[in-house]
Amino acid sequence: MVERLAQLRSVAHAEAAGLRRSLTEPIEPRTGRGFVVELADVAAEMVREGLRTQLVAADFADDDRLSADRRIALCEAVREALRNTVKHAGTSRVVLRVEERDDGTAVVARDQGRGFDVRERGPGFGIRQSIHEG
Repeated sequence: MVERLAQLRSVAHAEAAGLRRSLTEPIEPRTGRGFVVELADVAAEMVREGLRTQLVAADFADDDRLSADRRIALCEAVREALRNTVKHAGTSRVVLRVEERDDGTAVVARDQGRGFDVRERGPGFGIRQSIHEG
């Protein structure tokens, strides 16, 4: 019971922080800052929610090839993935890796929490629309 209350409290804090941020902060990226710096900001936000994030971008040339719209979409998708980790994974650590691929840029989030099969999830907004299509 105590563990479940702690989980619910963590989820409530994450939701409240997300709501505050969406009401008070502009979504647009700050000019002159690289994508990796913007991802580091997202990771820092999640520390307040109890999620320690290691950001790995060693093989990524952060040279502003990503448009502002693409950077916003990627940051929001990463933020949603990290929120899902806080809410559902049962872990307090995640590794984000930024990679250049032939077809663009990828951000991979890995944790050691509880997993699930995305094919077994019912219809709804969830991962398919908020992250994969983001």
